[in-house]
Amino acid sequence: VKFEPDMKRRLEMSAFAKACADGAKPGDGSVACRGDRAFPVARSDTALVIIDMQTDFLTKEGRVGQHYQDTPVCSGMAGVKRCLAAARAAGLTIAHSRSHRYGASVRDDLV
Repeated sequence: VKFEPDMKRRLEMSAFAKACADGAKPGDGSVACRGDRAFPVARSDTALVIIDMQTDFLTKEGRVGQHYQDTPVCSGMAGVKRCLAAARAAGLTIAHSRSHRYGASVRDDLV
C-alpha cells in the first residue's frame, strides 16, 4: 500500500508553522527564556502540564523529602507555584499528573 500524503493537511500545517514563526498572536503573550529568546504563547493551543509534584517527595514533611532536607530537591516547589499562578491568571489549560507506581508505602530503597 502506497502512502498518499494529505496535501491539504500538509499546507495547513505549513501555514500554521509560518504563523507561529511570526510570534505570538495578538492579545496573547510570550515566555522569556535564556539567551534573549522568547516563545509565543497562545491560550488556544498552549497548556501547562505538571507531572509528579507530590508532597511525599518534594516537601520537608514528606515521607521521602524528610530524608533530603539539606539538598535542593525541594527548591522547585516555589517555581512551580509561581508558574501555576501565572498560567491560571493567563487562562491557560492546566493538567496535573501523578504517578501511582509506588503504592501506599514508600520502598526502603527509595529513601
